[in-house]
Amino acid sequence: MDELELKHLMIYHQKKLSDFRPEKAVHYCNLDTFNKIVQPFVEGKTMDRYDDKKSIKYKVKYINFFATDLNYLNDREEYNIGTKHVESVAGPFNKSTNNEETFIACFCDKTDNLTQWKYYGKDAGLAVEFDTENVQINYCDKCTCPKTDDDKKEFPQKHDIRFMPFEVFYCSRLEDAGSSETKEIQKRIKSMLPNDDELASITEQTAKVGVVPYIKHIAFEDECESRIILYHIQHGKERCSSTNYRTGNIIKPFLNLRLFYGNRKAIKHIPIKSVTVGPCPEPRLLIRSIFHMLEENYELRERNIEDELDKKGFVKTSTGIIVTSSSAPFRSFQ
Repeated sequence: MDELELKHLMIYHQKKLSDFRPEKAVHYCNLDTFNKIVQPFVEGKTMDRYDDKKSIKYKVKYINFFATDLNYLNDREEYNIGTKHVESVAGPFNKSTNNEETFIACFCDKTDNLTQWKYYGKDAGLAVEFDTENVQINYCDKCTCPKTDDDKKEFPQKHDIRFMPFEVFYCSRLEDAGSSETKEIQKRIKSMLPNDDELASITEQTAKVGVVPYIKHIAFEDECESRIILYHIQHGKERCSSTNYRTGNIIKPFLNLRLFYGNRKAIKHIPIKSVTVGPCPEPRLLIRSIFHMLEENYELRERNIEDELDKKGFVKTSTGIIVTSSSAPFRSFQ
């Protein structure tokens, strides 16, 4: 990726997309996925990090997350709809000679979304709300390209980026959009693109990373989605050693991300604000088991939480993570 494209990406992420940051970053998942998210914390794993000012080494607690390859998401028209709309504004893309992989981490801006419960509530689903303030993501962790300072000390945070999800823009296909909708679509895209005098230089790779992944078909609008886009600029034609694969209805390439606070709060805390239990036969029992996973203090972990649930409707760990249940009267277990 050349310097001009990198400049475009800086514009997108620092200026152009700043108005499209959601209030919440929530991930809906099943129990197995939640277990994988918190597994490093439960097992007491930590990461080495360095204080940028003092170069002092310290340990941070972290949790897992997963970003899926752009080409293997649930929307079968992913990328195509956005490409056509962006080209209608900026003109055909200049082809890029780069073949970097692009991965997407998906979130919702609601902690109690009935559409998501219907999808994840077949047995029992959870909505995990992540803190976004001072939170970092480490990815591509298997790469051997450490950052060094003047004293040649190795820093393991070469691939750390800020946790900054941006809202998805929902619209019709280009050929289906009416004139008024087309104007609104073009207005939104222009607000995300580089300035007019730079449009001629936009390449397919720049658009693929900076604009297109934030455009989805209007059929998915109820998901209230926001995204973080991750890409590789170091590997060229070689597959990154951090690429993993998981199974489902197909085999999906993904990156395993590590989320942690980018300050001293990381020594004691993990960046989860709340966990909401979806409609299920035994919500209180599930709340208790999640509280048991997230509470490190043995005495607090083993206490009876029924009275607290009766009074407040939620229970809170000693580090401030709220565990509660959905208010949606959705009977998912018939």
